[in-house]
Amino acid sequence: MKKSPLLSVVCACLLVATFNAKAALIDNGQYTTDTASGLDWLDLTETDGMSFDAVAAQLGAGGLFEGWSFASSVQVTTLFNNAGGVAPYTGWSAINNGVIAPLVVLLGQTTGGSVSPAAAMLMSDQVGSDHIVAFIHDNPLHFESATKDYMDINFMLQPSYTPNIDAAIALIRVSVAPDSDGDGLSDADEEALGTRPDVADTDGDGIEDGSDPDIIATAINALPLDPSVFANRGDPAGHRNAMLSRLIDIQSDIASGIASGDFEQALRALRNLRTRVDGCDTSTGTSPERNDWITDCAAQLEIRRLIDLLITNLES
Repeated sequence: MKKSPLLSVVCACLLVATFNAKAALIDNGQYTTDTASGLDWLDLTETDGMSFDAVAAQLGAGGLFEGWSFASSVQVTTLFNNAGGVAPYTGWSAINNGVIAPLVVLLGQTTGGSVSPAAAMLMSDQVGSDHIVAFIHDNPLHFESATKDYMDINFMLQPSYTPNIDAAIALIRVSVAPDSDGDGLSDADEEALGTRPDVADTDGDGIEDGSDPDIIATAINALPLDPSVFANRGDPAGHRNAMLSRLIDIQSDIASGIASGDFEQALRALRNLRTRVDGCDTSTGTSPERNDWITDCAAQLEIRRLIDLLITNLES
């Protein structure tokens, strides 16, 4: 992040499991989010054994897969790349050794049993009336598997009307917001706050951007120092400086939490700070409360959103 008045700390931090320098694949239960592409991938176990046509019939409003769409081979290739693979994907490859196991855990296993975890997925691409199937597996019984993993984007063809008990249908949807560096801060927020979307820890202080109080301080400092924005009581700068001072302490708490693995003190402080920006509610038209330090509702909601973002990222 850009340097701010906040305390700098030097320590190691990894709040999101990253697969390469610009991407993270996040397990959300029934789907996986690829932060680099901004796509969610439905677990393959949800469509395992279904035909392409059967899934297509459930994509519309009220269907089992409403909101999802078929993935193409280009999108599957991008997913493999972001998982740490190196194209072209045409079979056994030493350079991709070790990529498959964590990917199958995320996407779900469709075949192979416990001995040979594997996944096969139909894509939207067609040759005639048949769909292309991508296949990944790491068979420990195969003579090449000790040093290679198998990744093939064009493994076989499958008719659209025929179910395959060993294959699923690859479904995607646009995720909430792309996060290219997997730091818990969207690319749009990175641009607005002046951080780098391709570097998880822009200022190199050991705290990833999405968990760094600097982003809140940046947003606060950008607000006009005006009685219509900050609660006045004769000195609007007083409340701004009070918030910045608390953020310095919170940053120190986060640094300690990284070392100890316990962020509870930082979380308590963030939740306490949130009580100073929690009066406005656009859904009910509620105005700022007497104890709020920011009285402009648009500004208050934005600062509260960033505080909530830090809380979410630290809790994860």
